Amino acid sequence: MPDKTVPYNIMNLRMAEMYYRTAMAKGGGVDSLGRPSTDIEKVIQSEKALLDKGNAMCRRIGEIYLDDLTYYASLRGTSHFASVEREAGQAQAVINELVRLAKITGQKDVIKEMEEKAAKANSLIQ
Repeated sequence: MPDKTVPYNIMNLRMAEMYYRTAMAKGGGVDSLGRPSTDIEKVIQSEKALLDKGNAMCRRIGEIYLDDLTYYASLRGTSHFASVEREAGQAQAVINELVRLAKITGQKDVIKEMEEKAAKANSLIQ
């Protein structure tokens, strides 16, 4: 389901993780049934497509939760903050999970982006 139809949320973390884990399995030269692949070029293309989907999903989830956290932080010092404090903690946890997911693939640019989001999230919440 596209994000514009059903906005991404915490439930999409596992989908992104599955894209990554499937890409890593294919990177080992196996097909979708776990059999050794004889067409390594197809495996490489498939792996890249899965990584790209996982990356796009992680980036979008990160944007959503960082925006949410920015809003929640803006309520600090008001009587409304108590009602969103739990959501603020969840948003921070989601962003930290995105860092972990990015590290699964070892892609330096995605790791860097997610770590920057986590650093910003941590500064907002403190």
